Amino acid sequence: MRGYSHEKAFEDPVLGKVRIVKGRAYKNMSIRVSPSRGVTVSIPPFVTYQRGKEFFASRRDEVIDMHERLSARSTEAAARYAADNRTDDELRAAALTELIPRLAELAARYSFTYGSVSVRTNVSRWGSCSRRGGISLNLRLVQIPPLLRDHILLHELCHLRHFDHGQAFHTLLEQLDRDNLARVRSEMTGRSDEMDNLLAHIITTRSAFPVSYTFEQQLKEWQLPRD
Repeated sequence: MRGYSHEKAFEDPVLGKVRIVKGRAYKNMSIRVSPSRGVTVSIPPFVTYQRGKEFFASRRDEVIDMHERLSARSTEAAARYAADNRTDDELRAAALTELIPRLAELAARYSFTYGSVSVRTNVSRWGSCSRRGGISLNLRLVQIPPLLRDHILLHELCHLRHFDHGQAFHTLLEQLDRDNLARVRSEMTGRSDEMDNLLAHIITTRSAFPVSYTFEQQLKEWQLPRD
């Protein structure tokens, strides 16, 4: 019964279906918004569905605003992917010549040893790492900027040492992201507006992990399309 959860739903005239999910995993009420999966209100077991609905109503305006912003971002991302006219076969060939060798290069540089590597088309995850050290990468990684791609590869490599997303994991990822960024900067010839903007965001963020956090924020502009 530890994973117990149950849900009810209702229709909102603007947002459509809103799910209220009650489960033991939830300690507080929260709202998640996704352009593809809709709106989900999570509530603890001791909270009534009516209270969950009232909680949604109290936040409805900001939820609508967030949904509109996320939907616009999703549309923009879809246009970026659509502008790349390569077929899946061509993207897979690019993954074999760019993605897998880059993973091996980063692993060797930072002393990681992994098992098998697979490249797949996934609509929800950029990558994954199994407990046996197998790494799966999203085919669409070959379509995003190189530094963001490196961030995902380093993310999965860090899971070889820290399988969760705890403090130790984020500390290691930040260290590697920062080192990799410094190396990329040192290899650049001339000035780059893109790099200047990236560094400006890193400097101004209040996150404890400013480089990794900045990459994660930029990845939101490349939301995976639901093929």
